[in-house]
Amino acid sequence: MISKTSKLIALILVIIITGCKDSSQYTPIKKTSIEENHYKTHKVEVKEVKEAGIYTYVKVLENEKEYWIATSSTKLEIGQTCYFDGGTKMVNFKSEELDKTFEEIIFVDAVRSHEKKSPEMDSSIPVIEQPEDGTPINEILANSESFKEKEITVKGKVVKINRNILDRNWIHLRDGTNFKDKSNLTFTTNDTIIKLGDIVTLKGVITLNKDFGYGYVYPILVEEAVVIKN
Repeated sequence: MISKTSKLIALILVIIITGCKDSSQYTPIKKTSIEENHYKTHKVEVKEVKEAGIYTYVKVLENEKEYWIATSSTKLEIGQTCYFDGGTKMVNFKSEELDKTFEEIIFVDAVRSHEKKSPEMDSSIPVIEQPEDGTPINEILANSESFKEKEITVKGKVVKINRNILDRNWIHLRDGTNFKDKSNLTFTTNDTIIKLGDIVTLKGVITLNKDFGYGYVYPILVEEAVVIKN
């Protein structure tokens, strides 16, 4: 059975990955102990590593300051230089697996050994023509209430994938349209063949104000999505 701590970490990672460069995609109800920064790239040295189930806790050194980060299970070595982007800081976070309370800890989507970010979030995607029963992303974002609990079909480019978070894969699509600077639509699916950069057609059900618990509500999400072959 998944522990309360593991569920909370998975939730935080969901917040990070769905936030991407559009932090308005989620709504934290309680912000007293959480601070988000999705943009800055950090170069750090690994000072200590603690494994806890499917998560890795790492004490790092950056600009003569030591602090802790946590991410999905990752093999790291003491003294290694690595990089991560942004993250979500929590205060007085207790890990049940480690029986340790961290005064401050930053949860990050991924830690990498190279400085360059993974290819994602192509902001110059041309408008992708929707299939006959498809709906452009900007129309869905602009009229989300009218799509509540309805099945929708969208064709777009996969700009980011995060697998096996909260027992599902998280697919971020763009179709070249936008609404009030928002251009991403996030789908959850059990499909495992979708790859970064693919042009795919997905069908799923719109859920509004998805409550993940711990005070977090996701305004719009397309759940139980399946790939439609054109």
